[in-house]
Amino acid sequence: MAKKRINPMDLYPHTALAQIQHYDFGERHEFDDWDLPFELTDEERENEEFQPMMNYLYPLEEFEHKKSRFTDRELKKALDDAGAVTLIQRNDDGEYYLALSGGGMDLSWDICAGYVNLGYLPPFTFCEGLPEHAGEKYNDIKHQNVIFACQRSISFVEARAKRAQQELQKFVDKVYGNKWKWEPDRC
Repeated sequence: MAKKRINPMDLYPHTALAQIQHYDFGERHEFDDWDLPFELTDEERENEEFQPMMNYLYPLEEFEHKKSRFTDRELKKALDDAGAVTLIQRNDDGEYYLALSGGGMDLSWDICAGYVNLGYLPPFTFCEGLPEHAGEKYNDIKHQNVIFACQRSISFVEARAKRAQQELQKFVDKVYGNKWKWEPDRC
């Protein structure tokens, strides 16, 4: 997956605004509450390679349409190339989510790479300060793809915020006339 440069304009943009969701995997169980939406080998099942470990979900809007572009093998490769992420499907809403399959440090790079490898922009919140890990090389395609995708996420959020501010100002002008103008320094 990370062997070629991606075009961030081709990534699904609305996940730039995605919100992390708490999901207690200790209280919810595989098969009853959620499933891994791909077949596992006996070795993968025994090693719990794709099992979620942390109690958070990262939403993938409309993944049911994108999933058909991946074989199970390609899907697992995309997740494995990203790092400590897996993919689950909740049984209550049928939606797909990334989840962490490891822990111990800031996994923002892995989360962002998981989104990118599955065709999505990473959420803005993970682009706000990607950590620099000692010994990590950042000049490879995987990291470049994450950086380009994060730049696009930031631009997307910035454009949405600018449009929202303009629409709000139109409303304020209509309601209050020119008596009230936004003063960014007041906040």
